[in-house]
Amino acid sequence: EKFDNSKINNDLWEVSLNYQKKFKKEGHQLSIHYTYEQILDKTNSLFTNYNSYPTVFHQISKDLNIFNHQNNDTQLFGFDYALPFGEKSLLEMGYEAYLEDLATNYNYKSFAIATQFFTVMSCFSNILDYNSNVHSFYSTLGSSYKKLSYSAGLRVEIADVNYMLEKSADFYNHKKTDFFPSTHITYEFSETSNLTFSYGKRISRPEYWILNPFETKISETNIVVGNPKMEPFFIHLYELKHVKNGQKLTLSSSIYIKDYTNAPERVTFSTGELVNGIPVEMTTYKNIAALHQIGFEQFANFTPFKWWQLSGGFNIYQSKQKGIFKFKDFNNIPKTIDFSSNDFSGYFSLSSKFTLPKEWRLQTSYKYFAPSEGAISKRKEYYFMDAAISKNLFNNKASITFSLTDIINSHKI
Repeated sequence: EKFDNSKINNDLWEVSLNYQKKFKKEGHQLSIHYTYEQILDKTNSLFTNYNSYPTVFHQISKDLNIFNHQNNDTQLFGFDYALPFGEKSLLEMGYEAYLEDLATNYNYKSFAIATQFFTVMSCFSNILDYNSNVHSFYSTLGSSYKKLSYSAGLRVEIADVNYMLEKSADFYNHKKTDFFPSTHITYEFSETSNLTFSYGKRISRPEYWILNPFETKISETNIVVGNPKMEPFFIHLYELKHVKNGQKLTLSSSIYIKDYTNAPERVTFSTGELVNGIPVEMTTYKNIAALHQIGFEQFANFTPFKWWQLSGGFNIYQSKQKGIFKFKDFNNIPKTIDFSSNDFSGYFSLSSKFTLPKEWRLQTSYKYFAPSEGAISKRKEYYFMDAAISKNLFNNKASITFSLTDIINSHKI
């Protein structure tokens, strides 16, 4: 058995600046924003190992002392410019830069019986320098004619990502320019009813914990490690949506299609090493999947009385995924893991808001998630219910809130 005694120290500070200039014509404006954030994360972990069978004793030779110090600096800068022209037309354009610098000092020590001290294991210790610069330019043009309104846009992202492991001189650079078109077309049947078709391409970049190349030992034969060569994945979203507004009831219905390309998967495979005759398994992340999803969602807002508001809906979808991962096991035999799956699932939500005497407000919410099955995992159905009561104080200058989460103790996956 392994016991983890970790001490974690996190420091964060942030500075934000915003500027907005409104010109004479309504809708004509310029906005500028800047944010700087620094996160200092220091973790000192002591892992002690005990043999529990047939007798309990401390396996001090397998104890580990791991220092993981991170310094993460991020900057976000951009501007947005909006120019109305003609009777019902609008041109928007802008720029945004997301700049990230991350330095990680990972010091891995094992206990040496001979010296009775922890000594650095250079094969696992390293210093990571990670740098990501993403520059985005965009423009959108929209207009309307009678009952028809429409817009089209294009965003260009220029990414330059670098990482270097200083001690092993391992270097990786990823440069790429991607284009993200979008369009929206809306037809108004009446003042209370409209139909909208939209398309957009999106990007999702991997989080640091997926990129982190330093090993985490779950046990002597079970290792988890990130993959710094992970690339972003892309989403193409098509949606047809109808909205009906009423005095007490608003309905929103939509059919959508989502196509994911280069999607990440968590993979576990044998490294080829053996510990006491047991194969060592490593878990990491790979860009190997393509996912096609089609679904239908229905949401509603209903206000039966001034003091009571209901909102809720459901989403059902069919997901089909394809992808394979190839590797060689500890006997150097080629193996293939099939990540293909076909899943039908969905969820339901219901929220209720009450206005009580003396300006108290009560809100309850219920959510249900249907069972889901992926290529290598299954998730049972689960549901939970939350509640909160609040009140504004001192002429709305302060407020007080009491909340309860998972009231029926059912939030278990």
